[in-house]
Amino acid sequence: DVGGYVGVPQPGSAMFKFGRNFGFLLGCLTALRYRIILLKPQKWQKLLGLGTSKGATKAQWKNKLKAEAQRRYPKRKGTLKTADAFLILDAGLLLDGGSR
Repeated sequence: DVGGYVGVPQPGSAMFKFGRNFGFLLGCLTALRYRIILLKPQKWQKLLGLGTSKGATKAQWKNKLKAEAQRRYPKRKGTLKTADAFLILDAGLLLDGGSR
């Protein structure tokens, strides 16, 4: 669950494309009867006890998230690009009462 503006200004066409793709994915998952839980970054990071990015550079924070994802999923190849996805999955499983 993200806001419409994150850091670098984007043209309206990019935001429209992001929203369209999100809506398409949401529709597909709904049609397949998946349960959808929307979480803001602050919420899933708090659920996992990761603290906040306050006082850290963006690179330091992303490296912390990557290290945590690698710790939780040692058999997977976690990268800076996939760390958030692994951690969001864990937060969703915690909310849903499920396990890996």
